[in-house]
Amino acid sequence: MDVIKIDDFPINPIQDQIYEVIPDKSKIVASTNRLFNKYPTRYISAVPRFAINAFSQSGDNVLDPFCGSGTTAIEAMLLGRNALSIDIDQFARLLIKVKTTVYSADDIAFLDRVINKMKSMRPESGIEYPMPDIPNIDKWFCEKSKIGLAFFKSTIDKLADENSKIKDYLYVVIAGIIRKVSNADEVSPKPYVSTRFPKTPADPYELFYKTEEMYREAIIEFSKDVSKYDCNSIILDSRDARIIDTDKVVDLAVTSPPYINAYDYVRSLRFEDLWLGLTSDDELRESRKSYIGTENAQSFYNDYSYVDQCDLLRPIVAEIQKVDEKRASIVKTYFEDMGKNMAAVYQRLKHGGKYVIVVGDSNIRGQSIPTAKILAQISERIGYSFELSFKYVIRDRYLHLPRSGRGGIIKYDEVLVISKN
Repeated sequence: MDVIKIDDFPINPIQDQIYEVIPDKSKIVASTNRLFNKYPTRYISAVPRFAINAFSQSGDNVLDPFCGSGTTAIEAMLLGRNALSIDIDQFARLLIKVKTTVYSADDIAFLDRVINKMKSMRPESGIEYPMPDIPNIDKWFCEKSKIGLAFFKSTIDKLADENSKIKDYLYVVIAGIIRKVSNADEVSPKPYVSTRFPKTPADPYELFYKTEEMYREAIIEFSKDVSKYDCNSIILDSRDARIIDTDKVVDLAVTSPPYINAYDYVRSLRFEDLWLGLTSDDELRESRKSYIGTENAQSFYNDYSYVDQCDLLRPIVAEIQKVDEKRASIVKTYFEDMGKNMAAVYQRLKHGGKYVIVVGDSNIRGQSIPTAKILAQISERIGYSFELSFKYVIRDRYLHLPRSGRGGIIKYDEVLVISKN
């Protein structure tokens, strides 16, 4: 099948068609994620924009239970919808909060005063700024970067404490420079220090203010664009996509869940979480047990009700079990978790409401796993009906996923649309 090149998805995509989205840069605004933190496996904004335009109305509630960097929430608010978001990671929750906040002129004036004051300051000799509890911190950060990051964190805590919106925003600015000022490789999703290609860390003082100027453009433009709508963003208390803890009716759900056994989000975001004091290293290790689709799952299920009902999945699992019992259990647990997620969304979704799920196929132990087709079959057991599926070419592979033997390179993402009967 020929790939159709487009600058945005059509309202009525063709079943099974493969698209390549080449955005028209003249239409891209700063507030749609372009200027903010690079985030592992973030999906393209064209997906939620398509879903929101096609399946919701102004003022509707749009849910993303695996919200990551907040792409769905941002697009929802830019189109006058209310955003409901869930994510397990503390930094992700902070990032979404900052990116979907509407900042007033008074907020920006306060930010100006804080930045001007900070520019007049430098770390004082003799002062020991609090350092995060990062094991082997000297391996990951040179002395200048350690002192610089600690100085910014401590100074922001003092100067911006009376305005939580600006304090949170400046925390995200710190997060935006952490990887660049570290000794860690900037491409690998799992931080490591390359001995083959030694890195010269960026200057934290120059980079902080350069990054703040760029992020400021984003928050000001977003605030201006959203101010014409009566909409809001809510980050739900639940950090578990299998539990939708809201009494609001969901008009549309749009998400990009993790791939099967593909990505260690905890390790990728560990520096951000620890430098900002959002959690401890022990808490991060514990939280890995709750991530969906990983080998770190707290326990595999005794019963797999959704998996056992899936005719498409059972023979695939059986073949994987012949060579790798653990990988077979990971695959079963992933789809059982996704079944629980789809069931939880179903309970809050309005009748006729759509759930749009973006996933990629995997290849595990020689077995091709058609993820979208399996999810569609499981969803029908829950009560959904299949509406549509189509694919798009993955162009931006920021933070490459080295999945040799456990998934392979994913060329396409597939957009699955299911509907609550």
